[in-house]
Amino acid sequence: MKTTELIAEILVIGIGAALWMVLLWVSMYPQLEDILTELSVITVLPSMAIVYVLGIMTDKSADIFFRRYISSKYDGMSTEEITEWKNRRDQVLSHNEYAQTLHLSNQSRMKILRGWTINFIGLAISSFIYFTRDCEACDFYTPTNASILLAVLAGICVLLWLRMDKGQKEVIDRLLLMSKTESP
Repeated sequence: MKTTELIAEILVIGIGAALWMVLLWVSMYPQLEDILTELSVITVLPSMAIVYVLGIMTDKSADIFFRRYISSKYDGMSTEEITEWKNRRDQVLSHNEYAQTLHLSNQSRMKILRGWTINFIGLAISSFIYFTRDCEACDFYTPTNASILLAVLAGICVLLWLRMDKGQKEVIDRLLLMSKTESP
């Protein structure tokens, strides 16, 4: 994967993390809202560095969570079988440029879906807290509806990730089967 693509993925995830964290901080410390509105262009570079670090942290947290609790790709497989499958996958991908490109593209999309699942959950919680703190302009339904919508978006990200994870394994399994039938 190219470095530029990786940086872009991490920034896309980091922007979401920065949104919900800033919203949460402003909920806890309302005086920050005035400070944030007065920030100048000079703060863009340090902000991008913070966004990048938040993206790395969110991506790694999401990766651990998804691999541990959500991924079912390797269900029923022993550690040895998983290692063997990954070795064969890498071998097949190294000889098939189209499959390798497709695999890397899907990995990129799955990384963003994982990160935004965490971000939508963070946004659901922080927006609920933000809108319920002495908000005279809104009733209870406004923050609740916003939080429900964001939680539903997180659920959609999980479902899409699961479909892509399963579909990616199915494609690799077909390629592995084809490579077995082609070899003497």
